[in-house]
Amino acid sequence: MNEPFVVAFTTTPSAAALPAALARVQRLGVSPAVAGLVTRLSLSFNLEGSTIRLAMAAVFVAQAAGMHLGWERVLLMLVTLKLTSKGVAGIPRANFVLLAALFAGFGLRAEGLTLLLGVDALIDPVRTGLNVLGHCAAPVVVERWTSWTLEENRRWGG
Repeated sequence: MNEPFVVAFTTTPSAAALPAALARVQRLGVSPAVAGLVTRLSLSFNLEGSTIRLAMAAVFVAQAAGMHLGWERVLLMLVTLKLTSKGVAGIPRANFVLLAALFAGFGLRAEGLTLLLGVDALIDPVRTGLNVLGHCAAPVVVERWTSWTLEENRRWGG
């Protein structure tokens, strides 16, 4: 998956790597129907790079401000970010809007965003690259799962 990762890393929107990702996934044996559907859905719903980056940023700002976050609160942040980060892959710097809302909701100081602004340009390509790796893994998993399910149905006379 090096080509889609490099495209995403250098351009930063996940959608730019879609053609390369589709071609690579199909070379791995994923059917065009599964690759086309799952990879496109993954662009909006499978954003683990964004979720991890946002959670790390929130925890970093909390630690820099001297706030203690228990594991329950961090887990709640992760779930909140996983649910709210849908659709931001195609919007540059949309992560800051999510972080501002998260900071307000969890009592973190908004000044912490200025700490992150300087390094965001360096972190953004890594976030996007991780998202694209997830976009490429999802159709492979779905293809293997569907073929396994079909084999099990045949075996048991379904």
